[in-house]
Amino acid sequence: MKFYKGIITFFLFLLCPTFVFASSSADIYLSGNSEVKLGEEFSIDVEVRNIVGSNIMSVGGDIVVEDSQCFRFVRLEKVVADANNNRFVYLDMDGTMEDFVFVKAIFQAENQSCSTNINIEGLNYMFTDFSTVTSPVISKTITVANHLEQVSLNPPFSVDSNREVFLSLPDVIGQAYSLRYTTNSNVTDKIDSVWNSSNPNVATIDSNGVLSILGNGETKIQVSVTSKETGRTFTDFFLLHVLVPTTGVQILDQPFSLFLEGNNHSRKLNVLVNPTNTTEAITYSSDKPNVVQVSSDGVVSAVGLGSATITVTSGSFSDTIVVEVNQLVVDIPKYTLNANHQESLSLTAKLLNSSTISGTIEWKSSEPEYAEVSANGVVRALKASSGEPKEVLITATWISNSNPTYREEITSLITIVAPIEDLVLETTKVLLSDQKPTFSLNAIINPSITTDDSTLHYESSNPNVVQVTNEGVLKAVGNGTALVTVTTSNGISQVCEVVVENFSNSVIWLEHFSIVGKNQMAVGEQMTLQLSFQPTHVTEPFEVEYFSSDESIATVDSTGNVVAKKEGFVTITVRINGKEETHQIVIKKVVHPKTGLSSIQASMILVLLSLVGIGFSLFKKYQLL
Repeated sequence: MKFYKGIITFFLFLLCPTFVFASSSADIYLSGNSEVKLGEEFSIDVEVRNIVGSNIMSVGGDIVVEDSQCFRFVRLEKVVADANNNRFVYLDMDGTMEDFVFVKAIFQAENQSCSTNINIEGLNYMFTDFSTVTSPVISKTITVANHLEQVSLNPPFSVDSNREVFLSLPDVIGQAYSLRYTTNSNVTDKIDSVWNSSNPNVATIDSNGVLSILGNGETKIQVSVTSKETGRTFTDFFLLHVLVPTTGVQILDQPFSLFLEGNNHSRKLNVLVNPTNTTEAITYSSDKPNVVQVSSDGVVSAVGLGSATITVTSGSFSDTIVVEVNQLVVDIPKYTLNANHQESLSLTAKLLNSSTISGTIEWKSSEPEYAEVSANGVVRALKASSGEPKEVLITATWISNSNPTYREEITSLITIVAPIEDLVLETTKVLLSDQKPTFSLNAIINPSITTDDSTLHYESSNPNVVQVTNEGVLKAVGNGTALVTVTTSNGISQVCEVVVENFSNSVIWLEHFSIVGKNQMAVGEQMTLQLSFQPTHVTEPFEVEYFSSDESIATVDSTGNVVAKKEGFVTITVRINGKEETHQIVIKKVVHPKTGLSSIQASMILVLLSLVGIGFSLFKKYQLL
């Protein structure tokens, strides 16, 4: 059956009286896609090619569709083509170039996998020489195709928005599930499909899409579908999670207490979840996070006083435990006791929140020789250290009655002092003269071991009669009477009356002295230090004292003789009537100038060489000793 969808006739005239044309001819072609997609519009162009002889003056004919089951005729369009696409161009009557007018037939594909012809039948064209040619039936075969464009997996279980599937053991073990996929509708391509599981230990899938569950874990199930016609491949997948469900949750701990401070500030819960290889998450929560906080791995930590319920959940199972938060406190955290009178103090330690636990308190002193503590928390000062207060930590340890290893500690800082309480002068009256121009005033502080500064301050009421050094040495200056006041660092004072008579003021006092001696010595060497006085002729009675800073390196006797013992650095101190000077000495080992050996090293080599009978002669010959 023929359907005449449209008839287009063109009459194109060109008057060229000066030319004579021979017989003319041309060909008609149908151009356009040979394959179209279902549902889309496409066009067939009617083109004139291979023109021989005259220009075309007129074209006319019918466009006929033989079969309408594949596609539907929509409309005809006239198209003016330019010369660049090699279509026919003719001269208009005024001699200008004009584009030839062609016909575009528009169709729409309606059936899948369909192929049929579009014919141009009885098309006539007349040339300017008035010759006429009628074309035969011209056909173009059009095939309607629907290629693969999409693949979607449709597993027999729920897939969430993240393309994830969750299954639980043991029910799915050994089960086989037939998977299917869908494509875009009415695909005409021949296709190949490939199935894949990324973790065959969890699940396998065969070439027919049969899925078998083998164990717990995660795997990616994917299908890849390829069109044999286009070569394009489309994939879809889902993530399969095979879970081991929880069958029970149990907290193995008994209700317990935490402390705001100390070793028991936090604790990890002991939780049993069955089965142990469950894949379901274990979560922890506290109903009072301002009292007890719990981490994601079950560590509970004290935050504030009170109690909180901790819940452990896995799957549909859960268990709870009550955790109490306590604080051990001592009523007097800091105190000072006087060792002079062995003062005492009673301490009390207790829990601020003890509704569910009980225990006993043990006491301990960090320095029991300075302060002791009784089983009831009574602290007593025993003695003080010299020069500075002594700090003693008194520790109260709370011990749980139900679990003696569960303990908490709190400390109280006790400072032991021994202040100066008295000052005694051996004599309160001194007589000075030419025969006795000086006197050492001996002052005794009480107690002898004191935490106060034991330095004494001396002051003369009349320096023109008596002067006094920082060490308490009284010096006659002129006849008369003066009061010397001795004062402790905490303000206790005593007074000594000094009377100077028959004093001619002829005593020459030592103002300064210096030490003269070498600053380097060899091990084994000796040296006597010399003293230089200013003024030179001192008549003041005096006593010289010598001290070594390290007697293992060098010693010094009462005459100033220094003996070098071993390598090192030593300071020699000389003290005269309260005045001090120092002298530094470096002690070096003795090295032979030829061998570079010390005397000890040379002696050892000599012994070794003597064993073979050559040592002594060699050393003597070359003067190595």
